[in-house]
Amino acid sequence: MSENVTSPTRSIDRAMAVWHAVSDSPDGIGVKQLAEAVELNETTTYRIAQALVRGGLLGRDTDTLRYRTVTESIGSKSDTPPLPIDVLAPHLYAAASVLGITVSCVVPRNQTIEAVIVARPIERFCEDQLPEMRVHRESSPAAALFGPGGSTRKPGYEVTAGTLGRRIRGIAVPVFSECNVVAAVCVQGYEWCIPPQRQREIIVALKELADTLRTVLDAHSGVCR
Repeated sequence: MSENVTSPTRSIDRAMAVWHAVSDSPDGIGVKQLAEAVELNETTTYRIAQALVRGGLLGRDTDTLRYRTVTESIGSKSDTPPLPIDVLAPHLYAAASVLGITVSCVVPRNQTIEAVIVARPIERFCEDQLPEMRVHRESSPAAALFGPGGSTRKPGYEVTAGTLGRRIRGIAVPVFSECNVVAAVCVQGYEWCIPPQRQREIIVALKELADTLRTVLDAHSGVCR
């Protein structure tokens, strides 16, 4: 695999190549062998693999340092039917690479919410994101999942501001499948990192992502029925 192109599409191609190489190694695989399998240098391979670990797509054994795939389906213990992690994740990573900020997918769980995919930009560190995903009931993801139909669904998104020592901006868009809200895609960051123009850019991207995920979920056999 060539390392000369660093477009968002190439970033996703690299990430999925790493994921597939790990999935083809039932006993796990180390960084050196993984780099050889995907034809990338070890530094690039390690960065991509660690991004997939943080996003919940890979696991890493603390003793052997070998990477393994995470086999549990998204939402398998949530209030909605399971969502296919391997099908949805590439679309979130593509959006994260284009926006240059972490994009998360959340699902309802016991009247609260849980982040099930956290897709960080692979090519560079995201300076705009929060130290951790905030998923309490007053957050924008919660409003997108649980809010009354008129408030979120009419504009098609939810924007909230809060405090965590600093001003926080959250933007979320509900994901529908067969007319039901099954998840939400969202971005959270410090308020000064998401000015109005940036906010509009994120809203457009998240709406497009939510529409894509809806199409994917509706077409995926046995999902959200």
